[in-house]
Amino acid sequence: MKRVVVMLVAMMLCMVIIGCSPAQNQRTNSEPTQTAGNAVEATNAAGNTAKATDTDSDIVKATEPVDDMADAETISKAYEAYSGVKTEFLTKLAEALTQNENTVWGAMSLLPLVSVELDLVPITLLGQGKQSIAVGLAVMGASDIEYSENGGLHRVNYTDKDGGPCSLDVTYDAGADALVCTHTKDGNENIYAQYQKTIFGYAAQYYLVNEEGAATLYQLSLSAEDGMLGILKDASKPPALTGGEEADFPKACPQWYAITGQTVTALTSDGMDLSFEYNPTPAP
Repeated sequence: MKRVVVMLVAMMLCMVIIGCSPAQNQRTNSEPTQTAGNAVEATNAAGNTAKATDTDSDIVKATEPVDDMADAETISKAYEAYSGVKTEFLTKLAEALTQNENTVWGAMSLLPLVSVELDLVPITLLGQGKQSIAVGLAVMGASDIEYSENGGLHRVNYTDKDGGPCSLDVTYDAGADALVCTHTKDGNENIYAQYQKTIFGYAAQYYLVNEEGAATLYQLSLSAEDGMLGILKDASKPPALTGGEEADFPKACPQWYAITGQTVTALTSDGMDLSFEYNPTPAP
């Protein structure tokens, strides 16, 4: 059972990495023509998505030119830096939770925090322009992709693989290194995500609404490889983070897991207080 849980989490992490790969494959600091060339190569590798790189394509409809590409690139790089810390923590936490029989199933609660990144893939592509956004989403079956930028608001509209209209709104405060995004599907908000740089690292929260309408709040504090995750089911949409949160603010949730070094502490979903040491898998 432990292996099954670890494999599930690992598979989701791999899916997120693959989903975000267009940003890494196409990133360049040279002339815009090279970026376009990389986009074409990426879409050719994706097979039928090659048409996504055609500016006259039905897939891509830029509502207006992006005036501040430097700002968009800053957002993408900042989000990738945060996501890297988050991914390392979740990987470490998943491994640790599977080493205690009382927390094995707690590892399954991490899956929504991993899978949500697939819906947030456009954030990592903002700095590469509309063509790269088209590539990243088209690989996942999206169409009718539109990207616009209005002041500090970056918006991506598209139709998902199931034919449902979706949108992603992103705002970023560069001075505070703070990002807020909302995602809607079929006109209903299903993701509210925020991260904020703090003195200890990052504070973050994800308010996720599933297809049945059930809402769950996930709160994270991240400090290098250490961190804490709090989970609240049947939650209401939370107030915005301020950057003044304490490192243990996720403990306000009725279920939480924390790692400091190799020590795991937890309050499980059934109210069990735990503390144990875990043994990391040796690096190959």
